[in-house]
Amino acid sequence: MSAIWRGTRNFLGFCGQRWYTMFALGVVSGAALELVKIHWTAGEVNFYTVFRRKQLKRRLDQFEMQLKMADNALAFKPVADGKV
Repeated sequence: MSAIWRGTRNFLGFCGQRWYTMFALGVVSGAALELVKIHWTAGEVNFYTVFRRKQLKRRLDQFEMQLKMADNALAFKPVADGKV
């Protein structure tokens, strides 16, 4: 266990002395995370299909609220705090 700790400490000390090494590791790990999010699927679902589905629901709810507010404005009904 002490050999692992010593190796980790040496690696972090090396990266701390050379900030550009940590920067490069951060860029590479960020790119790897994005590739995993794009290409890794569990069944038929990956990160972006779930995001698109939730984003569509939010936009539809927002559009519905705008239509209701416009309908109330045309009918001269007061709307309190954007709730219909």
